[in-house]
Amino acid sequence: ELEKRQRTEELLLRFSTALEVSADSIVIGDLEGKIFHVNEAAWRGYGAKDSRELIGKNALSVVAPEDRARAMSAMEQAVKTGRAASQEYYVINRAGARVPVESSTALIHNDRGEAIGFVNVLRDITERKRAEESLHRAHAELESRVRERTAELELMNAALREEVDQRQPMEEALRESEAR
Repeated sequence: ELEKRQRTEELLLRFSTALEVSADSIVIGDLEGKIFHVNEAAWRGYGAKDSRELIGKNALSVVAPEDRARAMSAMEQAVKTGRAASQEYYVINRAGARVPVESSTALIHNDRGEAIGFVNVLRDITERKRAEESLHRAHAELESRVRERTAELELMNAALREEVDQRQPMEEALRESEAR
């Protein structure tokens, strides 16, 4: 029993160390969504001086209002299946800025298998969103250029057809003249 307890404590120490050094925000809350632990990445990303600014808050209070229903749905899915599929939404940091995140949620169980809370891993995807937007702008610009070039070519093609139409009678007249 003592050996099992020591292994468990070692494992907990490893997990807590991994939790704290993670570059992703990790938020742990109870079944009502009340936060009782956040790692350093979470409180720094929120713009807090330490974790105490987030402890006790409802996790949904930092989710953008328009995304709260989806976040609640993810929690409900985690209750039913044990985890929720990764999804994107916005959180509001302490300064009021909207930060796009990719979120994964899982249910936490006690040693009797009873659900006791949630763990939510959030990854800031600001750079990915910027890259996607940049790609979208480049694609739109390319489409615009293609439309402009196509219009230019259509005008040139119409001008060439008009020139051909004008030359045909002159060429026929020239052939008749040469034949005579």
